[in-house]
Amino acid sequence: MSDLTNHETRMLEARKMQVDAFKQLVTISTGSIVLASAFLQRASGHKWIFAVALLGFLASIVGCMGVIFDCVLDLEHKGERPTTAFYLAMCGLGILGFLVGLLGLSIFALLNLG
Repeated sequence: MSDLTNHETRMLEARKMQVDAFKQLVTISTGSIVLASAFLQRASGHKWIFAVALLGFLASIVGCMGVIFDCVLDLEHKGERPTTAFYLAMCGLGILGFLVGLLGLSIFALLNLG
């Protein structure tokens, strides 16, 4: 029989779902960098927009990995560790970086491949 309460079980499941969501963002950001790099040779200009998108995706990867590591630490505490400023900052960096990368890549594609 498990020594976890119903609340602790729900908190652990929530953390596991957060880890899965941020792992997906890491995967998408990494794939976007690889895909965009393949089209960089065809670009006629506006390469600074590509650099902004690249930095956005890299920031997203760093932020998401920070969230994942923080969630793993929280799993060791059965989901009862208080939310830290590091966790909030990494969430913001992961999501905002992804949005900047996505927007930059979209603008880059419209200007160069359209």
